[in-house]
Amino acid sequence: MDKKREYVYQLMLLHEEKTGEVLTEDQALEHFEQLVALVEAVYE
Repeated sequence: MDKKREYVYQLMLLHEEKTGEVLTEDQALEHFEQLVALVEAVYE
């Protein structure tokens, strides 16, 4: 679970750096879950 939290935090930082927008933790978690679903779909 700590790894997941770290990935979400890194996603928040990267998004802010690239877009200038600040994501909430919930928004970042949603984006992270979408990325995981995409990766899982590729490897099915």
